[in-house]
Amino acid sequence: RGPAGADTGWLQYLHAAGQSQPLVNGGAIPVLPGQAADFTVTVTNPTSTPVHLLSAEVIPVYRYSAAHLTHVGVATNHDMVGAGRGWPSHVRVEPFDGASLAHGQSNIIIGVTGGTPGHDYAVAGLRIAYRSGDRVRYLKAWSVGVACVRAKIGPVYPGCPATLGTVLTTVRRVLHLPA
Repeated sequence: RGPAGADTGWLQYLHAAGQSQPLVNGGAIPVLPGQAADFTVTVTNPTSTPVHLLSAEVIPVYRYSAAHLTHVGVATNHDMVGAGRGWPSHVRVEPFDGASLAHGQSNIIIGVTGGTPGHDYAVAGLRIAYRSGDRVRYLKAWSVGVACVRAKIGPVYPGCPATLGTVLTTVRRVLHLPA
């Protein structure tokens, strides 16, 4: 296994050029109970052999309620969602299950949510199962998402960015990355 629990197989998490450590970014957005908060998880296939996606599950964040994965798809181009609200997102996606990822970068668009107003739900990223040839492999792809569930959506939510900062620091600490 490689750094941060990454499989040393074909599919890789996003990392800075020349680095083996993951590049961990994130987004946060207020949503209504049950409404999807949309984010991007980026992966790379460095080989010419396509991989086939099988399943995805959220990676929880210690001391935070895990967001429920409501939707997952693969962007049909290189568009991304930093933080969006509602599904389908503004990015066109194809179904995740069975999708084929060719050489290069692919953006996986996820929708996550929670049910209790006033509560923040977080994910550290996705654990992705995929097939390469006749072998099933797994990848932990890091990308923080925070769904700040509120009873109503208004113009200002100072707690949501603060929660994102705390969650990013927690995930980076767990991965032994600089804060």
